[in-house]
Order: sequence, then C-alpha cells, then structure tokens
Amino acid sequence: MNKNETAKIIALIKLNYPHIYQDYSDSDLDLLISEWTLQLEQMPYKAIYVAVQCHISTNPYPPTIAHIKGILYDMSNSKLPSGEEAWAIVLKAGRASLYPDSAYEELKKLPEYLKPIVTFDLLQSIANSSDADLPFIKKDFLQDYRSVTESHKRNVQISSISNNIRKLTSEEYGSDSADADVRLLEDKDDEREKP
Repeated sequence: MNKNETAKIIALIKLNYPHIYQDYSDSDLDLLISEWTLQLEQMPYKAIYVAVQCHISTNPYPPTIAHIKGILYDMSNSKLPSGEEAWAIVLKAGRASLYPDSAYEELKKLPEYLKPIVTFDLLQSIANSSDADLPFIKKDFLQDYRSVTESHKRNVQISSISNNIRKLTSEEYGSDSADADVRLLEDKDDEREKP
C-alpha cells in the first residue's frame, strides 16, 4: 500500500469515526499517514480496505494498525480449519488407530498444521476411549490447538515487526542487517559520551 492509498484509508476511518481526528493538524495527519504506510506497505490496498470495512461494521471504536493487522491475519489464515473441524480430522485418525502400526500411519497422513499437537498417545487414547471420555480428550485437544494457532499468529506478527525494524535501520543507515545494527549501537554510545 502506498501513501496515497493510505490517505484514502485514513479518510475512510475519519468518515466513520469523525471525532477521532478532529484535533489533528495537517502535520499530525501526515505523520499518521506515514506511520500507517510504513506498517502496512507490504500488504495490498484492497485487503486493507476490506479489513477496515470489517472493523467499521463491527466496532464502535476506530481501528489501530494492530487491529487491522489482526483482521488481515485472520483473513489470511481462514484456510486453517476451525477447532471443531480440526477435531473431526483428529477423531477420524484416532478411530482408525486401534493398533500401533495404524496409529503411526495415521500420524503420517495428518495435515502439517496438526502434527505439532497430535501425538501417537493422543491417537491411541481416542482409539481406546469410550464415547463418554471423548469430550475430555476433545477439550484438551481444542485448548492445545488454540494455543498453537495463537502462538503462530504472534510469530507472524513478530516477524513483521522484525522486518520493519530491518527496513528502518537500512533506510536510515543505507545498509542492511549487522552493519546497520553496529552503527545504531555506535550512535547510542556516542550520545552517551556527549556532556
């Protein structure tokens, strides 16, 4: 998303939340547009527009960059099944895992996103459980599944922040990675030495 597109997004937000920017000067708005552009420049304008529209239709408060990134993340991960859908896959694999060899085969067939949380023991527990025990196993699975998906979301956000920091340091110092980090540290040391 470029600066002109960001200005359109901010105008859309201003239109729907008129009180929020009423005291902003032109320079404040320019700074706001620059920050939104920096944070969201890797994302397509249409996706951000849809995310802002989703926020506007469900929230009485204006969006932050973090809210919009969260909506974009949720939209991009809509391919992952819900907890209930993931449980159905695991339940089917578990029911087919009565014997150790079949449990190992079922583990190999699982989608990649389930492999970190589905173990041989889980499949064997499902295979050997009564219908009365399954709700307890399901509850534990759903908790683990939610935890893994939240962890993945945080990792994606941290990666995005790291990329922004790298970009900022390379723009400011005209270099990439370690050289820029070293110069940044040297500048901080110089500032400390000044009286």
